[in-house]
Amino acid sequence: MMQPGRTIAQHSSVVRWRPVVGGSSILLLLALALVVSFHSERTRADATVVPLPNGDLLRIGGDGGCRAIGGFTGLCHGRPLATAERYSPATRRWIPAGRMSTPRSSFTATPLRDGRVLAVGGDTQRDVESFPVTLATAERYDPATNRWTAAAPMHIARSFHTATLLADGRVLVSGGQSPRSHLLADAEVYDPVADRWQDTGPMRDGRWRHTATLLASDQVLVAGGDTTRDYHAATAEIYDPATNAWHPAHDMGVGRSEHTAALLANGQVFVTGGDGQTGRLTDAEAYDPAADRWQPTRMGGLTTALRAGEARYRAIKDLS
Repeated sequence: MMQPGRTIAQHSSVVRWRPVVGGSSILLLLALALVVSFHSERTRADATVVPLPNGDLLRIGGDGGCRAIGGFTGLCHGRPLATAERYSPATRRWIPAGRMSTPRSSFTATPLRDGRVLAVGGDTQRDVESFPVTLATAERYDPATNRWTAAAPMHIARSFHTATLLADGRVLVSGGQSPRSHLLADAEVYDPVADRWQDTGPMRDGRWRHTATLLASDQVLVAGGDTTRDYHAATAEIYDPATNAWHPAHDMGVGRSEHTAALLANGQVFVTGGDGQTGRLTDAEAYDPAADRWQPTRMGGLTTALRAGEARYRAIKDLS
């Protein structure tokens, strides 16, 4: 059974890091989305990687037919893939893991409490004007049968969104881009038991390249990203499942996008790296939900390698 709040990342392999933040030791698991071609069935970029209950890794979709260390789709325009693969750390081998009904990239995949994996949204083949076709569809992977089945579609097509497993087993999907690259303030919640989506109230800002972190209170903190107001925004807001609504949180000290966020043992949220107004960021800060306050935090020996684009190459070695 997967733990609530485990996030999904889109830049693959697994990096384990044990920094000391304010005296608290944490284990940061970064799932990054491309595991280039080491012992893999095929090369793919911008894939999504999630852990399975038995410790295997499931790698799904992405762009195929290209070779780009780190999975930069801007440097390598492949065709979205429908295939998936499973990696066993015990055997260090990849095996096929079925095929989705629709090729997709820039989507999310969330391990559900029953062991299945929910794949949501993303982009598929380009249309006649060369715009990617953005998806509202969703599919579920069952590790027991190694097969994919259709789930109810979202109300709004989106890509580059976040997906967060809530404490009650539902999945919150927030923000992202709609067709033709409009930023979304909309969010919706998926109930895997009823196979049904429910809209939430709107966020204050449409945003993408943000993070969404499940708090100890079972609320979700959304922070940063590029928004309808600002690139590399400092704004944050909180979703409350009890009211199905959003309320503002205090702004971060530094605006950032494509950063990393992790829940600490003391209930605070550690945010680090990403892109800012001055370029790539090496700083970090921690959010205290009880005080609604951000505080700058020492980075220790961690530098720009935490930024997704530079962490990938080092991470790939773990699976080679």
